[in-house]
Amino acid sequence: MTLQFNQPVADLWTDFQEAMTAIGIVGLRSVQYDVLNAIAKAHDLVVVCPSGHGKTTAALLAAAWTMSKAGGSIASCMVMAVESEREVKRIISSLAVMPSYDPLKVLPLYPTSDARLFKNRTERLRQEPNIIVTTPDRLLVHLRVGNTSASQFGIFIVDDVDVICDKGLFRDLEKIFSLLENHTCRVLFSSTDRPSLKQSIETFVRK
Repeated sequence: MTLQFNQPVADLWTDFQEAMTAIGIVGLRSVQYDVLNAIAKAHDLVVVCPSGHGKTTAALLAAAWTMSKAGGSIASCMVMAVESEREVKRIISSLAVMPSYDPLKVLPLYPTSDARLFKNRTERLRQEPNIIVTTPDRLLVHLRVGNTSASQFGIFIVDDVDVICDKGLFRDLEKIFSLLENHTCRVLFSSTDRPSLKQSIETFVRK
């Protein structure tokens, strides 16, 4: 079934449009259109959008767009409120139809106690994948031991920041943002606009 949305695809993403057409998307919802315009201009962005309105798809499109423009560094780091390998793989599979997708360049980082898997992920991180999909706590581990650096990220995307807060992972996110002080493009998505969450976000987005 072809989906019709209320915003046309901008000419800026002609090659990107081909990939979206392949999966039945011929236009963008407003939130998706605005997010892509913002990251094309390297703007920081905080997006509040109710569930079911295309928020996570906007995050995926942002990650995929930066992947299509990737150079020799990590194009995007996508942090999500996910904990299972299955869920991370579901998110990654959503990127597989996008331009410039290379399975070897998309790295999932999920909690694991398997030392061999951790070593494998460490080695792949040092090869600078185009996209990292991870959780705040797992990313912080790799940043602390020097397996990757926040300065390498072209764009930092946080989906469901309100859920991350509810799961007790907000402090990890704050520590990560302290390493992103000079970062030029950060995009945060939330389904809710709680005053306490808004105040917390403003403390590190302002920096």
